[in-house]
Amino acid sequence: MKWGNIGLFLVVLVMSLALLPMAHAFDFKLSSDSVAVSAGDTASVEVLMSSNIDDFLVFSIDNMPSWATIPTNIPVLSSEPSKATIYFAPYNSTKPTLYKMVVRLESLKTGQITSKNLTVIVKKSNVAIEDISASGDLIPNGNVTLTFYIKNYENKKVGIEVSYKVTSPEGSNILTSSDILTFDPKEFKPVDKYFIIPECSKAGSYKVHADVIEGENILYTIDDDFNVESRFSTDVKKVQKTELFKTTTIITVKNTGNVPGKAIVSEDVWGSLFFSGDTPNSSNETYTWSVPLDVCETKLVKYSIDYSPIPIALIAALALFYIIFRLRTVGMRKYIIQKKMVEKGEQFTVGIEFKSHSNVNNVEIRDFIPSVFKVVDSGKATRHTTEAGTELIWKFHELKRGEERIVSYKIVPLFSVTGSVKLPRASISFRYLGKSTTKKTERVYIGIDERDEGGFSFKDIHKHITGKKRRK
Repeated sequence: MKWGNIGLFLVVLVMSLALLPMAHAFDFKLSSDSVAVSAGDTASVEVLMSSNIDDFLVFSIDNMPSWATIPTNIPVLSSEPSKATIYFAPYNSTKPTLYKMVVRLESLKTGQITSKNLTVIVKKSNVAIEDISASGDLIPNGNVTLTFYIKNYENKKVGIEVSYKVTSPEGSNILTSSDILTFDPKEFKPVDKYFIIPECSKAGSYKVHADVIEGENILYTIDDDFNVESRFSTDVKKVQKTELFKTTTIITVKNTGNVPGKAIVSEDVWGSLFFSGDTPNSSNETYTWSVPLDVCETKLVKYSIDYSPIPIALIAALALFYIIFRLRTVGMRKYIIQKKMVEKGEQFTVGIEFKSHSNVNNVEIRDFIPSVFKVVDSGKATRHTTEAGTELIWKFHELKRGEERIVSYKIVPLFSVTGSVKLPRASISFRYLGKSTTKKTERVYIGIDERDEGGFSFKDIHKHITGKKRRK
């Protein structure tokens, strides 16, 4: 840096330091920021000023009424503070209310402007509302508290009526109320009024009006306002309805605010396999729906959890179990165990195999051998012979679960078998769960090919032999 530039920098720095005290050369304060005065009477507020330099201060008041008197230019010295007086002398006809003003002082030398707020309460009675404050949720559907600060200026007990009114920017009434109040001498009392800003109320300035009434005369009036914010807010209501195994959930979402927005609805849903209804935007740990809403719009989110398939599946499983393990009582089949040649021709050993899957009793097995066959050996079976043939019967008192047995007998055809012959079905009867049940086996074939459906049955053989006998 060159020496010339350094010198210029030092000069600027020194001048800045010299002017620094002048940046805030003066200040002032009011003897009171609130003053009460009766119409037709006089009141005053002292203004105390101090300055770092010798100066002239110019007075002005924003919203100054005609019954206020202020000084014009006040000289101030750096060595001592100065004082001035503001006078208020409201007329008898002046409206009794609260007047909000701003006292401004401007320095002629530096141009500095400093201001203070001042409230003047003009009253005709000796009870007045000195201020109003709004607190709470200043949004649509919000809870609001209006506090009215009321003072009795008399040295005696008084009773008055105070009416309150709050209106929206459109002019609709939000609050209309009144109180009968009693004040002790010189008593100062805050009075709270509670109300809810209606849903979907517009943003803007809401007017507050209050009157102090004695009899039929309005002795004091005050007007104020508060601002309602622009806000998207929702009211969510949830209703569940349960019908047996199905639960239906209906969620009502309403935009109670005064601007459009998007509501997020989240639900913990157990059993996604059984879910049906409005499709969520995401369904990870929780189900989430994104619901766009216009001002004052209402929408529904609806879904159901239906567990009906579970009991149906359980019933089906139990039914299947019952069918397999309870109704599956006794299995039986009839088949040819052995075929061999003997002197009289071919001998067939027929077996009846049966297995019990449950405990059964009074078991009886019956099989019928047509007369075209000769029963060679029937073991322990009981025989009943007729012209049509021989019936074999086996009886057992009971069969235990898992018990398996085979009964058999041997037969010899009375003629040569060249094809296949169908034998009658064997049957088994038993008692299970107090009921009698009968089952039969599938058909069994004797001959060249058991699957040859072209073969003929023992009835055909019987007719053939009977025909031969008749011809003889």
